[in-house]
Amino acid sequence: MSDASQQVARRVGYLILAPLVIGLPTALFAKEIDIQVFTAVAVLWLLVALFLIIGHESISEITFWKASIKTDAAAAKKAREEAEKIRDQIREVSRVVVENNYLISCVSPLASSKESAATQHFQANMDALSNFVEPDETRAIEWRERLRELYHGPR
Repeated sequence: MSDASQQVARRVGYLILAPLVIGLPTALFAKEIDIQVFTAVAVLWLLVALFLIIGHESISEITFWKASIKTDAAAAKKAREEAEKIRDQIREVSRVVVENNYLISCVSPLASSKESAATQHFQANMDALSNFVEPDETRAIEWRERLRELYHGPR
């Protein structure tokens, strides 16, 4: 369904809730319908309105006698796995960028003037990027030590 048709369906779903909220209770209290009719019509009307508001893509099962609506858990799990994969790729790219910049800076004029504003700014940027590489603090410290050993040797 297109985005425009989903919006129209959602509006219609909200629109048909009005008779459910106003009309059916009025008919019940006026003794025009009895409680069984009210319950049956209200449940079906509510399910149709809910189906229109939520959208058919997000509902995988509707059970009338149990009154349960299940969303598509498989689609949510797949989306989460894709997001985690993208996060891991971003961490890997950040690691490579930080390592390359660190190695390049060790042989540039930045390495000889450790107190300059440029060196301090560069170091602040590298520290900010390093936070994306490894969220676990102990593993981040180990990674930074391995990186220092590449150029400076073990401490």
